[in-house]
Amino acid sequence: VAAAEAEAAACPGASLSQVRELAGQGVQARLVTAEGGETTLRLGSAAFCGLPESPVDGPASHLADDQGWLASFEFREDVRDDARAAIDALHAGGLRVRLLSGDRSQAAARVGALAGIDDTRGDCSPADKLAALQRAQQDGQRVAMVGDGLNDGPVLAGANVSFAFGRAVPLARAQSDFVVLGDRLLLVAKTQRQARRTMRIVRQNLAWAAAYNAIGVPLAMMGWVQAWLAGLGMAASSLLVVLNALRLSSGARAVSEEP
Repeated sequence: VAAAEAEAAACPGASLSQVRELAGQGVQARLVTAEGGETTLRLGSAAFCGLPESPVDGPASHLADDQGWLASFEFREDVRDDARAAIDALHAGGLRVRLLSGDRSQAAARVGALAGIDDTRGDCSPADKLAALQRAQQDGQRVAMVGDGLNDGPVLAGANVSFAFGRAVPLARAQSDFVVLGDRLLLVAKTQRQARRTMRIVRQNLAWAAAYNAIGVPLAMMGWVQAWLAGLGMAASSLLVVLNALRLSSGARAVSEEP
């Protein structure tokens, strides 16, 4: 920012116009210099800037004008502190984890190795990510998506269930089923475990209710059980179902209290 302000002070009269964003590619604008010269500036992916390949190995944004490449801005990324533990927990739960990234394949593989993800794919546009999601769903898989970027919006909307984090862009939060408050990836794994526990208790309650009604109602209809006893049994059955469901509250607190 300081460099840009110094450049503007040294070259007064320059202006930008026709600024627009191209999803998954970058931003471009028309630059008019103080001397009256004009050029189109592009900031974004290597392909968007007309480069056959990135001049740097890691994730980067590139700057180019009508004459060609001007500069590259390389980014070094680290994974979150609990990323490896979260991926291990998802693997332990029987889930397959994939990393789809708009960064170059080498950068995606490096981040995947740090997080413990073997299945990585780089150079993905938003359309590529959505196509990968749809192929998985067509194969009968149920897909959970975790993302926080603008380019993740279509995939978050199309997934069977989706998570965004509190610092995600507004579009990603709007398209997600869950917004995780905080930065702990382990909350995703904990939510998955809580969902399975919920379904297990739901099945237990349904099985108990079906078994009780299959036995108790015919006995009451045939007069083998007195009405007051049948009513007491129904109340006790309902109470048992409620108490069993209340077991879920302890799991919900455990998820919400994750530091």
